[in-house]
Amino acid sequence: MKLTLEDGTQYPLEGTLQFRDVSVDPTTASAILRMVFRNPRCLLLPKIFVRAIITEGIKEDAILVPQQGVNRTPKGLPYLLLVNKEGKVERRMLEVDWAIGDKWLVTFGLSPGDRVIGEGLQFVRPGMPVKAVAFNSEKRRGRASNRATEAAGRRCLMLSRFFRDRPVFAWVIAIAIMSTGALAIRFLPVSRYPDLAPPTIMVRPIIPGRRRRRRRTPLRRSLKTR
Repeated sequence: MKLTLEDGTQYPLEGTLQFRDVSVDPTTASAILRMVFRNPRCLLLPKIFVRAIITEGIKEDAILVPQQGVNRTPKGLPYLLLVNKEGKVERRMLEVDWAIGDKWLVTFGLSPGDRVIGEGLQFVRPGMPVKAVAFNSEKRRGRASNRATEAAGRRCLMLSRFFRDRPVFAWVIAIAIMSTGALAIRFLPVSRYPDLAPPTIMVRPIIPGRRRRRRRTPLRRSLKTR
């Protein structure tokens, strides 16, 4: 087990997991774990927040499939469509353990070398002959993002070019907007709001050693006399 401190640095020593509670708190969706770490430099203090990385084990022959290629039966059982050796679509029931990122960990139903259909599931049926091509989810997401960005840029360019090629029309639209705003000011419900007058502050100085009449004079007159 490893720890990441509050500032993002890695704790230099590894620890061990001694206890894990079998129940999960339904209000916080958390479970209780007991971990032991050596603390020779006193870097771990009470009530500090850390992140724990727990390595339960490494499965060398694990098979991961994209989640978008896995469907469910009406009873909730997972299955997928794959291309068999004859080049036809085949339906295969699965057993999955848990999700790792955007993929499922498959424990039963697939073997190395199986060609899983990740896209176009709505166009194929079991027994249909198909032509399989390589699937790369990262590249496809990048292409989709680039296409969306290019489409937005083309729309903005078309809109700006429309007004640039029609300057008279753009001036008419601008004058219409300014005229509408100037006319709308007259109909604003300003009368509904109360009149707020700025506060008036009277300052009278008290000058020790002066006569009473002098002390009550306004500050402006006193400063002018001085």
